[in-house]
Amino acid sequence: MIATFENTIKDLIGDTYTSMTGEADALNAAIRWVADALPTELLLKYAVAPAEFTDGSAYNTKNKKLLRIMRRDEAGGAGGKYRECKALEKDDFEKASDTNSTYTATKYTPVYTLWNEGGTPNLVFYPQSTSDQKGLVWFFDYPTSTQLTQTSYSGLPVTAELAVCYKACILI
Repeated sequence: MIATFENTIKDLIGDTYTSMTGEADALNAAIRWVADALPTELLLKYAVAPAEFTDGSAYNTKNKKLLRIMRRDEAGGAGGKYRECKALEKDDFEKASDTNSTYTATKYTPVYTLWNEGGTPNLVFYPQSTSDQKGLVWFFDYPTSTQLTQTSYSGLPVTAELAVCYKACILI
């Protein structure tokens, strides 16, 4: 575990660090860069609890790296299983959500797409999630505020924190 991100960066760069500007932005960019470079399976291991969807609503994905999207195929109990959703482009998603199409997705072959409405990227399931057939989204939250005084970052493995500091030093 590192001291704080700020102190570790200062130790790596030296005294010139105190006269630099944009350290917080460089650190946030470094966290994003390292998270994007790590395997999804590793980020899943450290992911926060998944967001749960039971009402068919869209999921705002702004400042999030999507790790896994699943949907339950049956009502709760022994019979239901979570199925991984397949990512589709908007045109293919339209075909998959058309009940008169031969490409219609089912509860056993769920799909999702990213839909941009008014500048907000949203994830949409098909078939829509319900209270019995809920959707789950595992994600990594990208930083949106300064992390300089933090000693770790939620969802990021401890073993990657020094890599974040090195990348921040390069960006500074």
